[in-house]
Amino acid sequence: MNLPPHTHVFFVGIGGAGMSALAGLLHGQGIRVAGYDRSPGLMTHKLMGLGIQVIFDDSVDCIPAEWNTSNTLVVYTPAIPSNSILLNHFTHSGNQVMKRAQLMGDLLQSTQVLAVAGTHGKTTTSALLIQLLNAAGIPANALIGGYALNIHGNYQSVPSGAFTVAEADEFDRSFLTLHPFAAIFNSLDADHLDIYGTKEELCKNYMFFADTVRQDGFILTGPGVKLTSTHPKVLSFGMLESPFFAKNIQTQQGLTTFTLVVNQVSVGEFQLPMLGRHNVNNALAAIAVCLQLGASVSDLQKGLAEFKGVYRRMQFHPTSSEHVYFDDYAHHPTEIDAAILALREAFPGRRLLGVFQPHLFSRTRDFWADFQSSLSALDELILLDIYPARENKIPGITSKELGRGITGIPVHTVEHPSLMPTFKSVLKQGDVVLSIGAGDIDMHCSEIAQHLNQIQYAKLA
Repeated sequence: MNLPPHTHVFFVGIGGAGMSALAGLLHGQGIRVAGYDRSPGLMTHKLMGLGIQVIFDDSVDCIPAEWNTSNTLVVYTPAIPSNSILLNHFTHSGNQVMKRAQLMGDLLQSTQVLAVAGTHGKTTTSALLIQLLNAAGIPANALIGGYALNIHGNYQSVPSGAFTVAEADEFDRSFLTLHPFAAIFNSLDADHLDIYGTKEELCKNYMFFADTVRQDGFILTGPGVKLTSTHPKVLSFGMLESPFFAKNIQTQQGLTTFTLVVNQVSVGEFQLPMLGRHNVNNALAAIAVCLQLGASVSDLQKGLAEFKGVYRRMQFHPTSSEHVYFDDYAHHPTEIDAAILALREAFPGRRLLGVFQPHLFSRTRDFWADFQSSLSALDELILLDIYPARENKIPGITSKELGRGITGIPVHTVEHPSLMPTFKSVLKQGDVVLSIGAGDIDMHCSEIAQHLNQIQYAKLA
């Protein structure tokens, strides 16, 4: 890897999935790392456990003295608002300041990047890919946008690794810095219209990204992805005519099984410890990359069966036998559709209670009718206030107004303090529970699971 020439790096927004992965990777390479985030979380706790200093006040006085010098490299995420006190302090102090994507591109120049792109499925596919590479004995680094349970975090550093699994984030055109050896295009749905304006402009930038893939490498495209590219090796997956296809897909007891078909020949049975046909396609993409790199089918079968999942990606929370609880990061209508379909297929006839937190005012506005349509496929909905992240409020764009347009099911609009009382009052015996959203809805997951377990204990007493 091409490490920066600085001895000290300060991350503004260090708790983000992509930022924390880079911070952990640099720390492991001997660089002195510190950072700021607005609140503690899973990733900041892990970094602090490594000895990395993290502050939670946007105040110059809180910067550790060792990093408050002009020789410190400062890395920030576009999610940080322009009025950030820390970012403006470093900018005006003469520090070299760069976006996360630029640091990532610089770091990975000397490795063969296996990039995972697309509107949906990047994190799960990246976690599946590094799991299968490890199972196949192919040394690789990884920078993942979520907590992958098999590698106990969101990054893996292997000094001998010629490859690096990396999420190719379309937000702010970040993926254009990567120049990968291989790239997966899972989907090309509209999103981040606050950046791109139109789906056509978004797709145009995906084409720009495809043009950065090395000519000696390859591109994999998922179902429905129409990619105009002059690259000499573009392969599809997930469709009947594709070189990589799954048939005989069955769901049972939280597992999805399928037969892998390569070039129209059945090559073996696979077990995926996740629900959802969308996750079968994610697995197909990871399998296809590994087969292109010389992995054996038997190694991949073993590796997939041992996949432990990713935090908040169709994550199963053990509860009583009368209730089922899954939590998912879904924050786009297409992702919500996939999560609901997965549970409908796995638990036919069961009542589905959803808890959803919209993410971003702009996304809620841009997909207003789609969100209402997707959420109406639940049997009952608890709707949290919109998580703003980097945005200011948009007049008229509220969860209450969104909920008014969701017809055919009961909708309860709540703020955080009243979520659990509402949940307890509307929960019915035998419900399948799904919490979804990319904001801070995860603060309620353990409490939801705990309540479902208490119901079981009370009935057995």
